[in-house]
Amino acid sequence: MPQTTPALNGLEQFDGQLLDGLDFCIRAYAMLDELAGSSEGIEELRLLTTLRSKRLIEELLPIAVYVQFHHNLGLRLRVRWLSGNQPYDACLLCSGGFVEHGSVPREQFLEVTTAVHPKHYLVREKVAKDGFAFGPDGIHRDRKTGQIISNAVVKDGTEAHFELAEIIVARILEKKSKHYPLETSLIVQCEAMLALPHEWADIVDSVRSRISGHPFREIFLYNGLSARTAVL
Repeated sequence: MPQTTPALNGLEQFDGQLLDGLDFCIRAYAMLDELAGSSEGIEELRLLTTLRSKRLIEELLPIAVYVQFHHNLGLRLRVRWLSGNQPYDACLLCSGGFVEHGSVPREQFLEVTTAVHPKHYLVREKVAKDGFAFGPDGIHRDRKTGQIISNAVVKDGTEAHFELAEIIVARILEKKSKHYPLETSLIVQCEAMLALPHEWADIVDSVRSRISGHPFREIFLYNGLSARTAVL
């Protein structure tokens, strides 16, 4: 039986439930809309102050993007997300022509991680409090006053993109060192940067050139701000 966490506050509809993949997506997006439309929901989503907001942003929505990317005429997916401490975040049960012809396994697992600047949480907090912030490179918390100071940092056209690639590679290498079931795919959510198609291609190429011999069935990268995806 899956382990459950008390007070999931709406996540019970997902926890341990085997859901049609598209139904899973609808429920995840509905929860996002409900939170965003509530009086304190935007702040909760920005600061990830609750278990439901953290799991929604860091696990459920990335899984929904993955499902939408893969679900098609030849591949139907069912999803079971688990809130416990098992070595994956969700399992997939697959059916359709791709499964019947042996190109896709019937059972798969998903692990989700986020590639983001280590000071991005301060950007979130600054925006929630003051309504604006510059990027994470020029941000810090004043030790005496506790105020968040945000300064602009100028970079050339490619520097920021290759810095994001470095962060993505670091997250993949960290996950690579752990043990997962066979047929586990890694979803890497790449936060907080708009990227044009050629810029995203450069980021993906940089990551691909430095990642080899990983244990995952596939590595799925996506950037929500730009709606970019890639499979390694």
